[in-house]
Amino acid sequence: EKLRIQKQVEALGEEKLKSFGKTLDDYMTTNNIPAPDSIFADKQIPSVEAISFIPITTIINDKVVSSSTSASPSPTSVAHSSDNTKLVEHCNDGAPSHLPFSIQFDHVKSEFVDMKLLLETTGLDDHLRLYLPLYL
Repeated sequence: EKLRIQKQVEALGEEKLKSFGKTLDDYMTTNNIPAPDSIFADKQIPSVEAISFIPITTIINDKVVSSSTSASPSPTSVAHSSDNTKLVEHCNDGAPSHLPFSIQFDHVKSEFVDMKLLLETTGLDDHLRLYLPLYL
C-alpha cells in the first residue's frame, strides 16, 4: 500500500497534490458550516408513544416467551392471550412431545415467510457435512 501511494504521489506531482489539497480544504470548510436555526425551528419532535411497533410473538418449543401484541404486555396477557394459545397449538400440532433440540417460532402477521435453520454440527464428521443440504 505504501508503494502504491508513493507511485501515486510521483505520478501526480507536487503542484497537483497542492491543488487537490486546496480543493479538499474548500469543500471541508463549506461542509462544516453549521445549518441555520431557521431550518429546525418549525420542526416538531414527535413523542416516543407515537412510534408503532410491529407485533411479534416468540414461541420456544411449546411456550410463549414474549409477545409484543399490545403496547406493554404483562406476563399474564402473554400467557393467556387466545391468539397466542392458538399459535402455540398450531406450532405444536403433530410435533413430538420431547425434542432433543430447541425450536423457536417468531410470528409476525405478514404475507411473507422467512425460514432459517441453524444446526450445531461439531459432532458431525467433515465428510458427512457435505450431505447436509440433501437432508434440508
